[in-house]
Amino acid sequence: MDDFVDGWMCGWMDDFVDGWMCGWMDSFVDGWMCGWMDSFVDGWMCGCVDGWMVSLMDGCVDVWMDGWFR
Repeated sequence: MDDFVDGWMCGWMDDFVDGWMCGWMDSFVDGWMCGWMDSFVDGWMCGCVDGWMVSLMDGCVDVWMDGWFR
């Protein structure tokens, strides 16, 4: 587990959803993540994630993230 992925993160994740995604990156997330987070403009995220991310998008959704995303 890596504390660097703890806390809220928002970003453009077109590999998984069409639109913005905000989620609480808790200890279930394993790996590393970096990116620009902004509520008003498109952002970017990169990293290798293998684990669960509980996301908030018009409600709670569980998203399984395995491998690389950008």
